[in-house]
Amino acid sequence: MDFEIHVFLAKGTAQFGNSFTEGERHALHIYVRQNKNAEYDGELAMEIAERNYWTSIELFQVGRLSINAVMEKSEPWCLYALEHGDAIVAYDKIET
Repeated sequence: MDFEIHVFLAKGTAQFGNSFTEGERHALHIYVRQNKNAEYDGELAMEIAERNYWTSIELFQVGRLSINAVMEKSEPWCLYALEHGDAIVAYDKIET
């Protein structure tokens, strides 16, 4: 079966259990392995974020990376999502 990676740009609030200070807002990239040409699944992206101790998730944009693009980029989180099904990257705290 052919896969691709859907990349969701989001914001979320850190919960107790992840490596960030509880209550801080952060920008997130949520990587989801999906079947090629599948519809974007925002609910799944939110479940992945919640499973990784993020709450109050807001999804803003989404795009897709082909397997060729993933292999060319060789970004660790893309490769991890390809192998394991998903990955999430949190960036510096968002100033409010």
